[in-house]
Amino acid sequence: MRGHRGPHGISGRFDAARLAADAKLAGTAEARDLAQKAVDADTARTHAAFSGNQDEAMRQGRIASALAMAVRSLALADHPRTFSGPRRRMPATVGLVNNGQ
Repeated sequence: MRGHRGPHGISGRFDAARLAADAKLAGTAEARDLAQKAVDADTARTHAAFSGNQDEAMRQGRIASALAMAVRSLALADHPRTFSGPRRRMPATVGLVNNGQ
């Protein structure tokens, strides 16, 4: 899966900081359990990659990604406003607007 990007993630990178923030935001035991399993799967991915087992590394990476997305979904379900995009602001004007005068 070359070039695949997860939601707000960098291709091929496990974002433990984002996972921790999502687990904290969800605030449930289920989310913490899923987050821990995602970290364990990412650790297993690293070990498999270093031992040369690329198939297992890819499988563990997919598992870690799926578990991290599940934690993010739980956080989103509990706190939808946190995940909304930035609000649009009116552009600032420089000087006074004279309507073409």
